Amino acid sequence: CRAPLLVNSLRLAPTAHSLPLRLALGPGVQRVGVLSEVPGLLREFGVRTVRVGATHGVLSGTAIERLNSAALSELVLCDTIPIPEAKASKLQSLKILSTAHMFGEAILRIHGGRSISQMMEFLPT
Repeated sequence: CRAPLLVNSLRLAPTAHSLPLRLALGPGVQRVGVLSEVPGLLREFGVRTVRVGATHGVLSGTAIERLNSAALSELVLCDTIPIPEAKASKLQSLKILSTAHMFGEAILRIHGGRSISQMMEFLPT
């Protein structure tokens, strides 16, 4: 049994609408209930653009309807699991990122005895 993810409070500075804002809501987009409510809360504080990214887009049940009602500026999912075109075409703000290059590079590095962790050195901390 998974514990529910709760957002109890949200405090934003008056200038938050002009700053990049990152929120960690928990693993995966299975928490669509929370995810679909957060953009509305942020917009009440003057945030104009809400982009959400997740590694795996399971998109089961009513996820598509709830994500569309959240009015996200952009929903970015990786292609780590297949997202059927029938579902992808229904999501208004969906962008799918390919992981093919990353996995291909990892395979080449393993085969060549090179470091995989060096692939991630360019990522911001």
